Amino acid sequence: MLNQEADLWALKSRINWMVLGDRNTSFYHVSALARRKRNLISAIKNEVGDWLLEERKVMNHFREGFMSLYSTSQEFAVKGIDYHLKWQPKLMDEEKDSINHMVTDEEISTALWSMKAYKAPGPDGLHAGFFQRFWLIVGDSVKEEIKQIFESRKIPEYLNRTNIVLILKVQGPESINNYRPISLCNSIYKIITKVIVNRIRHFLDKLISPCQCAFVPGRRGVDNAIIVQEIIHTISKTRGRVGYMAVKIDLEKAYDRLEWSFIKGMLGRYNFPDDLIELIMSCISSISTSLLFNGVKASRSGPSFSHLFFTDDLVLFAKANSDNCTAIREVLDMFCKLPGQSLSVTKSRVFFSPNVSHEIREVLSNILKFQQTSCLGRYLDFSIKHQGGANQDFNFILDRVKRKLTGWKANFLSMAGRVVLIQASSSAIPAYVIQSNLLPEKVLEGIDRVNRNFLWGSTENSKKMHWVGWKKVTRPKEDGGLGLQTAKGRNTALLAKLNWRFHTESKAPWAKSPRWRCPLREVGLEFENLAENPSLCVVMYAPKYWGQSVSLGKRNFN
Repeated sequence: MLNQEADLWALKSRINWMVLGDRNTSFYHVSALARRKRNLISAIKNEVGDWLLEERKVMNHFREGFMSLYSTSQEFAVKGIDYHLKWQPKLMDEEKDSINHMVTDEEISTALWSMKAYKAPGPDGLHAGFFQRFWLIVGDSVKEEIKQIFESRKIPEYLNRTNIVLILKVQGPESINNYRPISLCNSIYKIITKVIVNRIRHFLDKLISPCQCAFVPGRRGVDNAIIVQEIIHTISKTRGRVGYMAVKIDLEKAYDRLEWSFIKGMLGRYNFPDDLIELIMSCISSISTSLLFNGVKASRSGPSFSHLFFTDDLVLFAKANSDNCTAIREVLDMFCKLPGQSLSVTKSRVFFSPNVSHEIREVLSNILKFQQTSCLGRYLDFSIKHQGGANQDFNFILDRVKRKLTGWKANFLSMAGRVVLIQASSSAIPAYVIQSNLLPEKVLEGIDRVNRNFLWGSTENSKKMHWVGWKKVTRPKEDGGLGLQTAKGRNTALLAKLNWRFHTESKAPWAKSPRWRCPLREVGLEFENLAENPSLCVVMYAPKYWGQSVSLGKRNFN
């Protein structure tokens, strides 16, 4: 009974980093209460800016808002439109046959055990961990059910029910746009979709453009960030007669729904098997949804819309002339018309090179219907650097670490628990950015300072004695330390990995872009003179060049 109670509070707290250590302590209880308070929606602004305070009105506002937001805007997205492209890749017949066969027991087991055990369950309330633990009992019936679904190419209604929960996008949300909807599906449904994904993932690299890095095995979002920084810095330094521009596109919805007819049409264009297309369309078009509002269902049979939500970070580059702007505008209009997307004109921006006159900028901005800007902001969570100090571009990392290691957690965790949380926050929060950026010393020292204070239980109101120096604490365990990493050490290690990738992935677009601007020998092989070489213009933050990050990785890679 005590173990079951401990597991219950562990699930309520939604603590993913805790594996072994503190069990059913006050930390779990306080975390669960803090999470409940943070996710509570007590008021919201409507379309005209008036606050809704009554729970029923707030609930109806969310329900009606998402019904409108994710309902289809057209009967057939591709009806009467020829979107066939001659250069579009397709599956070969033998590749098509390799993914069009009856599901096997091995595929089902592989899909199940690739799922995390205790992620939030769907309407059936059963985690993947339940099926993993009792697979010898329920395995045969589950496999029989899934095989029948693949044979009939239709998923039953009771398996295709979904709960939608709202996740905060910002601190202090005021409108429905400040919440991100997440679909919670049944575990059997997840197994079916994972089997499909495991079959087609081997061909994604062939079917999807190399300029798209998200959701493709072997590609990383940081790769595109490197290319964008390379081009932005080049545009910023452009002189002469020919001007250039960068257009950052923002979609009106953070998570946008693709029209079902568009999905079906594109799968056919890629030469996917008809049976597999029919099963995929059954998965995404025959669902019933319920919006969970403060833990309570706001609707019993919500709007029928797809689980497939996508976020898009899109940056376009071209010469600054009217022909290119007209072509971009036409392509964007077609892009919105085909899949049912919608651009946010107020948030999209265009950046021009300094040699483009103000008169031409006005004309081109009017053609694009986008505002001019001197700074494009962030792309894939990376600051697109133009001018300004380096620290301000990376202070958000320090802020995230501070929020993760808040003082109240130190009061409810043992020393071992604090060490685990520091390892989790230090490895997860800043890793995405520091794997390709040489962070400023001030930011790195700030991260270490937050980690030190949290380890010894210091808070803003109470300072504790640090009984052991930070250098000793960060030693390996076999040398008497706790195995924690310094921020600078982790930054250096990831840059060494970047240098290794630069030489082993020489054919990747991100690795080719710096090579266009300087010889291969100058990148990593003769690193002593690289920092003084302005020809390598992948800029992560001024005045440091991306080449300095690579050269630092080269020093430590050897």
